[in-house]
Amino acid sequence: MKFLLIIKQEYISRIRRNSFIITTLATPFFMFLLASLPSLFFEAENDAPGTDMIQAGLTQMTSAEASASLAIIFSFLLYIFIFTYGSLVMRSIVSEKSNKILEVMFLSVKPLEMMYGKIISVALVGITQFAAWAVILFLLNSISSTDNISFITSITSNAEWGSLLPCIIIYSLLGYLLYASLFAAIGAVSGPETDTQQFLLPVMLPIVFAIYSSIQTAYYPDNDIAMWCSFIPLTSPIVMTSRLCYGVESWEVLLSMLILTVTVILTTYLSGKIYKSAILLHGKRLTYKDISDFLKI
Repeated sequence: MKFLLIIKQEYISRIRRNSFIITTLATPFFMFLLASLPSLFFEAENDAPGTDMIQAGLTQMTSAEASASLAIIFSFLLYIFIFTYGSLVMRSIVSEKSNKILEVMFLSVKPLEMMYGKIISVALVGITQFAAWAVILFLLNSISSTDNISFITSITSNAEWGSLLPCIIIYSLLGYLLYASLFAAIGAVSGPETDTQQFLLPVMLPIVFAIYSSIQTAYYPDNDIAMWCSFIPLTSPIVMTSRLCYGVESWEVLLSMLILTVTVILTTYLSGKIYKSAILLHGKRLTYKDISDFLKI
């Protein structure tokens, strides 16, 4: 019961913040404006030589070009979801630890309940925000007098959404849980936010490499790097999402998900041990040796 109360309290407190409301409302309008620029440009330059040819090129794409564009879009959206909300878990823990709020909260709540509750509540905040963006963009397009989604329609028309969307959702959630647990452990062993850098780099390198690999995968989905990165847990959520836009063998998807799921379970368990041991330590600059000692407890 306390676990559910933590999730509820964390979730409600976050969606009521002005930063959440402003970001949720402003971002779709900015995205819609960017999507409108091509149409506005072509309307303003309708008589320019070659305009019809350029516009047709944007709205009538080959299957390979559409798959590549869709792969890049989904890879970046997944990167934003994992990094933005995963790092939010870390910043929240660092802030509460520096203010010593957790010492009072742990009188009635177990540390692991707090960590898992924070991870799940932030995930719900992210899902809420992405859903709100989708609804607002849909409404903006419905009331718009210009054809702003011709480019998007050309990208998404050939996608097999029945199999693609569930896989993307699963990879998004598993990828978030993997990195959020790592970010939670980093927040627990860090003091001021400047101290997070020594632990943050090993976590950031794989996700940055995954983005570059996904871009390469979008144009060359069958290359060896894409294949191996599809099974490495730290890169598979983003890279496999990119490959899914072209179609992937079922056994590859199932094996990738199985490896990722096992890694998530192991990572959350180890991060929980680090969190439980390090969260109330103040005034000591922790090292990797300290972390290894926490894992032995």
